[in-house]
Amino acid sequence: MPTYRITVVNREFTAHEERELQDEAAAREEGIRGAIAIGADQICDGEPMFGAEVTIDTVGGRRQRYVVTAGASRLNDEGAGP
Repeated sequence: MPTYRITVVNREFTAHEERELQDEAAAREEGIRGAIAIGADQICDGEPMFGAEVTIDTVGGRRQRYVVTAGASRLNDEGAGP
């Protein structure tokens, strides 16, 4: 299986990982799922928004880049009826 380098970067951290995966689609899924998991942790720790760039370096030197964002905002339901 080919080896892919997956990088997740935002303003607070950089994470790199090399993984043997079946194909580019599997590498993309792995990178995006990883970024979402990191974002969920940061949002649960009180950050209102999370954003990161996911870069997949593929076989043959091709590069794929994605932006992953997530956020949570409390809704103001004060004064709302039953």
